[in-house]
Amino acid sequence: MERELFLARIAQRFGRTPLRTPPLRPALSPPWPAITGDLSARFTAELERVGGVLHPADSIEQVRALLSSAIDDSKGAPTIAGRRSEWEAFGLNSELALWDRVTFYDDGPKSSPDRFRQVALRADLGITTVTCAIASTGSLVLTGSLSCPRSVSLLPRRHLALVHQSQIVVDLNAALFLGAPVTPSQRHMPSAALCITGPSRTSDIENDLSIGVHGPAEVHVILYSGAR
Repeated sequence: MERELFLARIAQRFGRTPLRTPPLRPALSPPWPAITGDLSARFTAELERVGGVLHPADSIEQVRALLSSAIDDSKGAPTIAGRRSEWEAFGLNSELALWDRVTFYDDGPKSSPDRFRQVALRADLGITTVTCAIASTGSLVLTGSLSCPRSVSLLPRRHLALVHQSQIVVDLNAALFLGAPVTPSQRHMPSAALCITGPSRTSDIENDLSIGVHGPAEVHVILYSGAR
């Protein structure tokens, strides 16, 4: 049956005139009110509301100290991270002694995805950077890339994200805009995007809330407000 005839019969059954052109779709506005004021304060409040823990830092030295403390809390269990270039772009020297206790995604000539995955399965802490953070929901947005596999934020018991104050956006619309191609000819969308809103939680079984089943049981954020 031809498409036009098929649609015409459906319209006739409903007593409607067949449409020859698609209807215009109105732009959807976010269901939450516009955010004004300090985005960092709103992000902090929403992050803590969903069970995340924020660690403020106004110098790169404080960032290093917080990282060292988080690694110490693993008590010898593996800590994993993406490629060293992620940290250098954030302003951290990946050759410091601090990183001797971290398994990087690109560590050494014997590094391979399979080897890294085996370490990730035993890891207590995964450290990532972010694409952005969302003030209205306290969410972290990570996009798939060759620099940091999804296992870093999903497999360890604890996830620690490095966020610069300038990376906080108002809402999900703004976050999605960051990943959109600049022109129709560009096709550089990420292979995947993770929106992490607090520790993993589920109530699938008898409506009993369980933490850390499908992801980390703890989500920590180091919010750096100093110069990059």
